[in-house]
Amino acid sequence: LLIQNVLPNYILPSTFEALNVMASLVLNFICFVLSSVLLYELTIELSSSSSRKHHDNEDNDNNNQRSSNNKNNEQNEIDPNIIQVAQITSIFFCFNPANIFFVTCYSESTFCCFTLLGHFLFHKSQQRSCHHPTSTRLCIGQGSLLLYSMAIICWMSASYTRSN
Repeated sequence: LLIQNVLPNYILPSTFEALNVMASLVLNFICFVLSSVLLYELTIELSSSSSRKHHDNEDNDNNNQRSSNNKNNEQNEIDPNIIQVAQITSIFFCFNPANIFFVTCYSESTFCCFTLLGHFLFHKSQQRSCHHPTSTRLCIGQGSLLLYSMAIICWMSASYTRSN
């Protein structure tokens, strides 16, 4: 009873056009927040994977002096510098001059959300794929194929969102 009487009369706009504007603003705000979280996670994933490759090359040069348990523990830990870079990246994304386009009734935040989600899923699919030790072919498992397909769908949705 309270929701039926209070919500339409005092919180929601009275006209259909105003309700569309409000729905668009809420959707853009949700997409913008999701985009900033995805940018943070993507920055951590890409930076930590590149630092893992760098450390793996150093380990091969040092003739694998450490045990495999120590190596696995180091790979699961994230460098605090990487976290700081990801935080700064997200802060710059949230507080930039072009932010007006992300929080108004434009499709930039939806496009950015779909694009970053596609990049994130593609990176996850690349992490799940394996390499054959005897060939240069890429082995794609069921999980990575699903993530790869979802990334393609996200990129398609992003291109449909911003196609003029």
